[in-house]
Amino acid sequence: MRKYRLRVIAVITSSMLLLFVPSSSNAASTQTIKTLYLSITVPTQISMPKKACSTFKLTYALGIKAKQAGFGYSTVGLLIDEDMAAGLYISYNLELSSDAPEKGTAQIKYCKNDWETEDGDARIGVTTGTHSIGFVTKYGDTAEKFGKIKIVK
Repeated sequence: MRKYRLRVIAVITSSMLLLFVPSSSNAASTQTIKTLYLSITVPTQISMPKKACSTFKLTYALGIKAKQAGFGYSTVGLLIDEDMAAGLYISYNLELSSDAPEKGTAQIKYCKNDWETEDGDARIGVTTGTHSIGFVTKYGDTAEKFGKIKIVK
């Protein structure tokens, strides 16, 4: 009878522990894409806009090589095939209005249909599926790095 009670207690304890272990569905919902020039953290998945457009959050930090160079720029983009659907231009010490601090956050706008930014840059509308997201930097040398982002309904 004592062995039976110990087994029951062990099963109940194990079951209760499983309640506190995160499941794989709660896995990381962001990804960091990084070089020695720049690192960005973006979602691994975004939803199609319910209305015409939506946004997602991006955080960035300049890397050691960008700081050593002292000036330059980065273009961050969400690509649908080869076309830019959403993006951000970050300049550093170029004495431009787009100059940004070494670390920051931004809201990236993306839309269902083709659209134009406030600056008149053309952007393609997003489609469901897995697409490229990443950046190209120019701080003396050029570097680029891309990851994947999934767009779901």
